[in-house]
Amino acid sequence: RDLHSFPTRRSSDLVLIKVSDVAKRILPSTVLVSVELSNKDWVSGSGFFVNDKGDILTNYHVIEDASAITIMTNNKNTYTADIRAYDIRADVALLSSSTPPAESIPLVITEALPSVGEDIVVVGSPHKEFQSVSNGIVAGIRDKGGITAIQITAPISPGSSGGPVTNMRSEVVGITTSMRAGAQNINFAVSSKHLASFVVYAKDMPPMRIAKKSGDRKSTRLNSSHSTES
Repeated sequence: RDLHSFPTRRSSDLVLIKVSDVAKRILPSTVLVSVELSNKDWVSGSGFFVNDKGDILTNYHVIEDASAITIMTNNKNTYTADIRAYDIRADVALLSSSTPPAESIPLVITEALPSVGEDIVVVGSPHKEFQSVSNGIVAGIRDKGGITAIQITAPISPGSSGGPVTNMRSEVVGITTSMRAGAQNINFAVSSKHLASFVVYAKDMPPMRIAKKSGDRKSTRLNSSHSTES
């Protein structure tokens, strides 16, 4: 069902929030991230704006070994992007782009962990299917080597990585990162607990020259050997 109820100050009142309403709020903030690798192959992932200056949050494994990065916004406009900072352990990266403020619509990142059983909405571009929306619940909160991960039931696929996981208030609670191979809807997101502090730390760092970074980075997996990056 596409209907979720939250009590207001008066328990007799109900505020009805639809998944479609949440999607309308977060879709303008999400992007497709296209990456040319040093071997000239192309891969893609997802991302979302964290401010109106064109900064985008995505997964580190999406932009690892990049020689060029392009993002496509909700308006189908494309812009080049550079790497501003990354955290291999948490599998997150902050990109800078020349996207104008009118298209750089940021999402709010909450540091509060969602509750197990709480409804969530995920937006990404699996297999380059731009801005695909799925929904599910928080299945668990896991510790993955010191990184807080949110287990979610919302379906994701390769290309979903870097997309926002939001609560029904359209606040980011995580970023999609991996899925359990051979299992049904056992998927993981890095908790926004790590995202908020990373963005604060990285937002004033100057962009890196991608050419200097390509080929010398190694990825650290967030999940177990039975997981695959999405």
